[in-house]
Amino acid sequence: MKKILKRSVIKIKKVACLRDLGGLPTVGGKHIKYGLIYKSSHLSKVDDAAKLKLVNDLKISKDIDLRSPSELIDKPDQEIAGVEYVHLPVLGDDDNPAVNKDSRDEVLESNMAEEGGSRGHITRIYRKMINNKDVMSRYRLFLDELIKSDGKPVVYHCTQGKDRTGVATMLFLLALGVDKEVIIKDYLHYNVVNRRMNNLYTFGVAVGCFSIKKARGLRNLLVTRREYLEAAFEEIDKLGGVDNYLANYLGLNSEYIDKLKNIYLE
Repeated sequence: MKKILKRSVIKIKKVACLRDLGGLPTVGGKHIKYGLIYKSSHLSKVDDAAKLKLVNDLKISKDIDLRSPSELIDKPDQEIAGVEYVHLPVLGDDDNPAVNKDSRDEVLESNMAEEGGSRGHITRIYRKMINNKDVMSRYRLFLDELIKSDGKPVVYHCTQGKDRTGVATMLFLLALGVDKEVIIKDYLHYNVVNRRMNNLYTFGVAVGCFSIKKARGLRNLLVTRREYLEAAFEEIDKLGGVDNYLANYLGLNSEYIDKLKNIYLE
């Protein structure tokens, strides 16, 4: 499993985190095919060389953007010739407002003021991403886009590639029959890939704001924690378990799931 996670990381300039889901095992003994589905951070800073690598090397045909509308104002994805862009905002602007140098402090202070601080804020967001009907419909559309790609490589992302992208990955992997612990390990591997960047951000806030409290609050927003994804699993259990959730909340019948498996498993 460690070898799979290590080889999944693909380095592309101006892309903070790009990972191939290929190699992850299912309970039934199959594996996700390599080179078909990639999760990423936003693609707003990719240069021409990175675009060529995405198209020529990875053969990306579709870019699915899960960010809220306001997040696109400062950092819209770069247009990439030959790549279809699909905007599927999982959450609205109230949950994920655009964060820039002018709004960063205000957003952080707001999150920290909630019950449980920024950690509690993120946990509640994960629960909402499972139990909210509008969010469910967006994730169903996300899975629809994967089926419509019909085996052509796809990249999907939010801003950092960990929360909305993390739940999207979770639901996709559950539909394919991947074990919960494998899903959580893959999710937590984000921290390994982004350790240096997250440490720099946290240190910068601690020094720049003269506040350890703010630095800790920010770190809760930057990293993946087992408790975050566990909160999503808990909501699925409340709604009758994985099979019931996939069938009756996401509307995935056996024929639909078989299509996903036929495309992505070997």
